[in-house]
Amino acid sequence: MRLITNFDADGNIVSIITAPDGGLRPSIPDLPLQQRQVEIDAPDISAELDDVEIHRRLRNIMTQYKVDPDGPKFVAR
Repeated sequence: MRLITNFDADGNIVSIITAPDGGLRPSIPDLPLQQRQVEIDAPDISAELDDVEIHRRLRNIMTQYKVDPDGPKFVAR
């Protein structure tokens, strides 16, 4: 699964949208000037998981990680 991730200048994740591998990228509204957007692969999140587990893993990413803008990749807080 791919994660389209919006983040601020400090790498704090503002939002995450999931997109299946090989699928179309979702349409994303314009970002505020102080935010950037990257696409990061998330092999531990797949469409085979139930919605509750996907949301649990996304919450974990948002609370335990931030975006390394030079990566792009998730790094521990």
